[in-house]
Amino acid sequence: MVALGAAVAVGCLVFALSAQAGPRPNRAEYEAFRARHPKVLDPNYLPFMTWPLEVGGDELEVFCHWRPEDFPLPVHVAPPPPELVAETDEIRPPPPGAFVMAVMRALAIWHRDLDGMVSFQAVDDPAKARLRIALLGEPAEAHADKAVLGTARIGGGCEALSDVTDDGQLVVRFDVSDLRIHIADEHGLLLPDQVEKVALHEIGHALGMPAHSPIPADLMYAVARDRIPRDGLGAQDVNSFLSLYAMPSGTVYRGPGGDVEPESGPLQPKGPPRLSLAPHVDVGLGFEIQTPRGWTRVPTPYGVVAVDGVTWDFESSIQVVVRRFEGLDAYLERHGPVHLADSSVRELTDLTLAGRPAKHMVLETRRETIEELTFVESGDGRVMVLIAEAPAETYDAWAPWFLATRESLEVTGAEGNRDYRER
Repeated sequence: MVALGAAVAVGCLVFALSAQAGPRPNRAEYEAFRARHPKVLDPNYLPFMTWPLEVGGDELEVFCHWRPEDFPLPVHVAPPPPELVAETDEIRPPPPGAFVMAVMRALAIWHRDLDGMVSFQAVDDPAKARLRIALLGEPAEAHADKAVLGTARIGGGCEALSDVTDDGQLVVRFDVSDLRIHIADEHGLLLPDQVEKVALHEIGHALGMPAHSPIPADLMYAVARDRIPRDGLGAQDVNSFLSLYAMPSGTVYRGPGGDVEPESGPLQPKGPPRLSLAPHVDVGLGFEIQTPRGWTRVPTPYGVVAVDGVTWDFESSIQVVVRRFEGLDAYLERHGPVHLADSSVRELTDLTLAGRPAKHMVLETRRETIEELTFVESGDGRVMVLIAEAPAETYDAWAPWFLATRESLEVTGAEGNRDYRER
């Protein structure tokens, strides 16, 4: 976890992930918390949103955020110095106001995607603001040779004002009031759209998340380059922040002596394969598939992922990725070496799946896992890649479940405007 000191700030990197100290949360611990809070939305990354506090000599993990009466939160956005924009080498640089508007759009997206649970009000006087956002030039320092385009000052942002009550609550004071967003890097000015994305991430820290999500698909992942591009928040971002604000600020996630140890060894399937009754249907990408019953299922811009735990703690997984390629040979020529890297081929067969030509591989990886790859040609310019992986010691038990999932695939016509072209 991030240590909280008087001058601590969370830096968000363009290219590199800053390490998080402390023990990584585990799903057994989360499931115990989930049982106490059944209205929490899944999937989420709530365990990575806690603040470490010491209360009465005990070390706690606590959720902190603004109170309902704090909204609409007064926000002051300080524009970049005019000379910063004027001194660039660009022929027609954006006006300073364009960067301010980028931040305002980011605030509006948080309001929209959280269904109005958070709201903001722009104020001209920084003294009247509860959240102050400064737009600055190129960062003066790099972090591990990477640019940090945004920081949130979190030192003292969550302060305990009472002992833990019988219902697992603390009275806390929350105040994360200063964000810094850089509108330039060593290459020059950023585009306003890029500044908007940096602001989106930093506002998440200001709303109550001191650390980062471990999942690259999430807005609150630390590495800007590796986040999946999207307009607004992803499903896990929405679930995490809606769940955070549905709980009273000061809710204890982990208390003294309350740690729950993870199960020893990988999870084992029980009984014959059982698939979800309702298939995952993606009209835009053109497929349907049933995943193992009880697994967490997460739609992605390119398909779907299902895991045997939570998205940040699991052993076995199944995913479907849809790409624009004219056929299997073209796809495998481009991506085959990547799939085979650090692996040895145990099995390679041609087959027909969902009435279409397919190839199936079973790989042994250096991670001591077994990976199944199935490549399906849609016949209309798409290739669907099914990837199933399990620890080597439990693969034989999971293999029938992978087979049942694979055979449930239905390929339909792709509709809508989803972009699944090769990138």
